[in-house]
Amino acid sequence: APADPLRRPRGSKPGRRIYEVACERLKIEPGSTFFIDDLLPNIETARALGFACHHYHHDRHGELLAELRRLRVAGMEEAAVP
Repeated sequence: APADPLRRPRGSKPGRRIYEVACERLKIEPGSTFFIDDLLPNIETARALGFACHHYHHDRHGELLAELRRLRVAGMEEAAVP
């Protein structure tokens, strides 16, 4: 039987399993996914799994916007930098 997409996965960040479950359920590949988080342990795990990552800090929001533009993420071409 297919997995119930609403069933709560076992595991939590920064454990690897939660990232693996997310990839399975969302049908995404880490190498084509940009992961943003404010906690370094979460970034380290995601990066080890092959995600492109950004370590976010609210005082440096412009850095995130610049990175999204650099990666040519759709919709970010005209985003204002605070």
